[in-house]
Amino acid sequence: MASSHDFHVDEAPEQAQARAAGILASLGFRVTSRTPTSLHAERGSKGLTIWFGALAGKSLHMSFDVDVFAGESGGAVLRLNRNMGRAAVKGGAIGASKTNAAFEETANALHQEFASAGILTASVSN
Repeated sequence: MASSHDFHVDEAPEQAQARAAGILASLGFRVTSRTPTSLHAERGSKGLTIWFGALAGKSLHMSFDVDVFAGESGGAVLRLNRNMGRAAVKGGAIGASKTNAAFEETANALHQEFASAGILTASVSN
C-alpha cells in the first residue's frame, strides 16, 4: 500500500500545480494552498466522520497533500501524499480501507489526466 505517488511531468511547477488543483477539485475535493508549492485537498465531513466513523458513507472525511517541486530535467514533480494514521483513528479499519481506495482512485485520475495532456514522463508509487 503506497503512502505517496510521484508524477513527473513536462510542465512548469506552477502550471502543474494549477492543473493538479483542477483535477482534485473535479474529484470533489476542496483544494487549498498550504504553501506556494503545496496543496491540501480534502472532502467529506470531519464531524460526521467523528460521530459515525466509516459509516459516514460518502461524507467520510479524508485529505491528501500534493507537494510540487522542480524536476531534474526542467519539468515538475508532484507528490501525492496521504496520512493513513488519521484515517484509522477516524474510521477504523474500514475508514482506512476506504481512504486507501480513494487515494488509488485519485492517483489514477492524476495519472490519466497528465498522460492525456501529453505531459506525464514518469509515474512512481512509493
